[in-house]
Amino acid sequence: MAAKGTCTVTVAMKPLTLGAKSATLSIASNAPTGAATVALKGVAVRTPAPEVGLSSASLDFGTVSLGVKSIARTVTLSNTGSAAMSINSIVSSSTEFAVTHNCPTSLAPAASCVISVTFTPVSANLAESVVISTNAVSSPNSIVLTGLGTKATMPVLTWQPASPSLTFASTVVGVASASQSLTLTNQGPGAALINSLGVAGADASSFAIAAGSTCKSGVSLDANASCTVMVSFVPGTTGAKSASLQVASNATTPGDVPLSGSGASPNTGTGTLTVTPTTLDFSSIGVSTGQTSSA
Repeated sequence: MAAKGTCTVTVAMKPLTLGAKSATLSIASNAPTGAATVALKGVAVRTPAPEVGLSSASLDFGTVSLGVKSIARTVTLSNTGSAAMSINSIVSSSTEFAVTHNCPTSLAPAASCVISVTFTPVSANLAESVVISTNAVSSPNSIVLTGLGTKATMPVLTWQPASPSLTFASTVVGVASASQSLTLTNQGPGAALINSLGVAGADASSFAIAAGSTCKSGVSLDANASCTVMVSFVPGTTGAKSASLQVASNATTPGDVPLSGSGASPNTGTGTLTVTPTTLDFSSIGVSTGQTSSA
């Protein structure tokens, strides 16, 4: 470089992790002053970005009679990120699985929408997917779809309400909540035999099928007949709990029922303490040893 000449060095920061960063830029030369140094510093922060959340990564339709449309199964799509999610498309990979949804083109952070799928088999064994295309880093995301088609005419079991979930209020550890109920109906044709009825999932032990339930393993429901399932929440530890109610039978599956609740510490009250009145005015009281105002 000529005497009194200049040049420009451009430095960019490209962090791989979050937090404060520092470094030193050193420029060596034959100058008598030695190397020139420049201190570099900056802070890496999280860039707002959308994130895809799915309430379930798969839907199993069980066995369905050929040419008969199944009961709809649903998955909730949530934006768990910090920026708006652009939803470009939600499509099924097969015409035998029909998909509908109420998702907008832009989903705000913490917002959600529902994807609904039905299965109308024309072949025996299927494994397909719903593909969700967004501006999230994980895109495209998929929901795996499975089902079996049969030539036999099968009874159809349905839940009432149609797309149920049971959410329990915060409950003290070791204490059983009040039961919540669901109705299982056989839409026919023919009788439906319940082979098993139970709770599955990571926190299955926190939920119990109450003794008053009329839906039980071995129960046969005639066409248009119903039975009732009563579920209670008995958390063994504190924190959020989730599981699912599942039914196995010789009929088309009615779908799993999501169960959720939260266990509270035994010394943590779940009620609200109020005081009335909120102000006590003693007016003007003279300062004197032993003087006490009237109550």
